[in-house]
Amino acid sequence: MIIRAHLMQATGDFWVPGTRQTVNAEMVRRAVGLLPIHDRIAVLDYMDGGQEPGERVVELLRRLIVYVAEREKERRFPQSGEIRSIQNQ
Repeated sequence: MIIRAHLMQATGDFWVPGTRQTVNAEMVRRAVGLLPIHDRIAVLDYMDGGQEPGERVVELLRRLIVYVAEREKERRFPQSGEIRSIQNQ
């Protein structure tokens, strides 16, 4: 499923297909920052009222949001057995 770029301006937490958690504006900003410069300009221009970027750019942005969300999840819930250590105490 493709996320339209206008949804990237949401406030609060929201769902993006492909993630297993909600994302927020900060994650979206980080994802936009990972775009190649030309694509980043297209997205920022659109968010400022310009023409919608092409499907390729929107799909790349969606994938980067998923990437950022997954990294954030790993950072918050490391696979170090944090839950197991609580259960073993």
